[in-house]
This record gives sequence, C-alpha cells and structure tokens, in this order.
Amino acid sequence: MDTCQAQGRPDLYGLGIRIAFYLPWFGAITAEYLEVSYHSDVRLLGLLLSAATFLGLVVSQSAAALQPVDLYITYLLAMGLYIPLIPFYARKALTLCDRYWDPLRWPKERMSPASKAMSFVLLVALASLGIWYWASYVPDHDCAPQQSGFLFSPVSLGNRAYIAFNAILYVVILLVCAGILLHKAGCRVKIWAVRSRRHRRRHIRQSHVRNLRIFSNLVTVTVLTAAVELTVVWNDISSANDLTNAAQTIPLFISIGFVTRAIFMHFAEAEVGSDDSSDSDDGEASGISRSSAMAESHPSGPIIPPPPPAHTG
Repeated sequence: MDTCQAQGRPDLYGLGIRIAFYLPWFGAITAEYLEVSYHSDVRLLGLLLSAATFLGLVVSQSAAALQPVDLYITYLLAMGLYIPLIPFYARKALTLCDRYWDPLRWPKERMSPASKAMSFVLLVALASLGIWYWASYVPDHDCAPQQSGFLFSPVSLGNRAYIAFNAILYVVILLVCAGILLHKAGCRVKIWAVRSRRHRRRHIRQSHVRNLRIFSNLVTVTVLTAAVELTVVWNDISSANDLTNAAQTIPLFISIGFVTRAIFMHFAEAEVGSDDSSDSDDGEASGISRSSAMAESHPSGPIIPPPPPAHTG
C-alpha cells in the first residue's frame, strides 16, 4: 500500500463541510449585490467556520501528522474568507492606496468591533500557519512531491517554485497586516499623505467601483472553489465525497439556514416596504379625491355661514 496516497479526512473537508463553506462565500457576494441588510450575518457565519476549521486543523496536526494534501485542502477552506482580499489589496497597491478607487469608501456593511478584531486575529493566525506550512512542513515531507495542488492545472506540492510563490504570498499578507496595525496606531507612510494633498479630484461613480469589487470577488471565489474540488479529484480522495456523519451535516444545515434566512428576510422587508408605500399612496389619493368631491359639490366655493343677527337696544 502506498503510504503517500491520501486516505482523506472527511472530518476536516468532507463534502458537507466543503458545501458549508461555499454557501457563505457565494451568499456573501449575493447579499452584497442585493444590498441585503443581513449581510453581516453571512459574513459572521464564514468567520466562525474559518475559526473552527483553523482550530480543528491545529488540533488534528498536533494529534497526528496530516498528509500535505490534507492540510492543503483544509487550509484553502479556512483561508477562503480572506483570499478575495488579495485582488483588493493588489489593486490598492497599483493605485498607491488611492481612496477614490477604494470600494470600502461607501461601506454598507457594519461589523462590530469585536467581529473586526476576531477577523484580524484569525487572518494573522492563518497567514502564520501558511508560512509554516510552505516554508517548513511541505519542503521536508517525503510525500509532498507525489501529491498535487492547484495552479489552474495539477502541480506537485513539492515543486520548489510553487512552494516559494506561496511562502512569499503569505509573508506579504503578514506584512500587510503589520502595516494595517501601524496605520491604526497612527503611523502614516509619507507617499500616502503627499498623494492625498496633490490628488486631482475625480468623479467616480460609486456603483462602478462596487460592481468591480463584486465581480472580482465572484471570480476569486469561483476559482477557489474549483481549486478545492479539483485537488480532491486529482489526488483521488474518494472518501471526501461522502455525507456519512454529523460532522458534515451539522455545518451544512447551519450554512443553509443562515444564508436562506438572510435572503428571505431581505425580500420580506422589501415586500413590507412596498406595502407601506402603497398604503400611504392610497391614503393620499383618497384625501385628494374627497377634496375634489367637496369642491365639485360646491362649485361657487365654500359655504360661508351668515353673520349673527344684530341686537338693537
């Protein structure tokens, strides 16, 4: 028996768990496009799934060393919440942090400070795990060259160029996190301040920037989903496609419930709003019609009562 053949870990990336991740990924994009008021609930679901998967990955690796491909697939799922941010920050770098091209200038989603802090800490933890995985774990593992990752086609996890690319990517992510911390602490990069003073005013439509971000997120999440599913196929991990235990069905049904509720509440609120507006329009119309009827019944104008009789002493 080939010891490097991945047997699969349904408890980490079974079919139910994978679909449970895909639903909030695509649900968040749909909610942003529809401007759903419960958008933050879908984001919170993705955040909790990523945090739980990260903890499960650390515990599983501590208990028994996982195959490189098992870690790879599970890590993609946990990191999927943040991978759409890579094109966003790449665009910010290309525009030298020009705020006129920043879709977050017009935030429609309000996250609590606790959720923001949790998301940032989780990103730092995942980036650190990614650096360890690509810089230390994969190069020293004998099975890595025999297992495949995703680069729009099968690529060996032991490929040196592939390892270097991913290690550098997560180092850059960690450096960006450090830069965000410094920015929050009050430090400013000189080029940003100069550019903001000398910038010529542009008129960029909010909808254009927002739609560009939604399209970018959709493409990124679609590629990420294909990366996970194709990696399972290329490594012949058939055991990862069964819905055989509660560890897969519980997160699946929770994701379905969260996303369905957010979309349902959006359309329910829209219907209530349309009913209220129609009622107010009907009230205004009936008031106008009553006024018109009174005017028609008294064409000469309103009836003025006669003055009271004069009393003579």
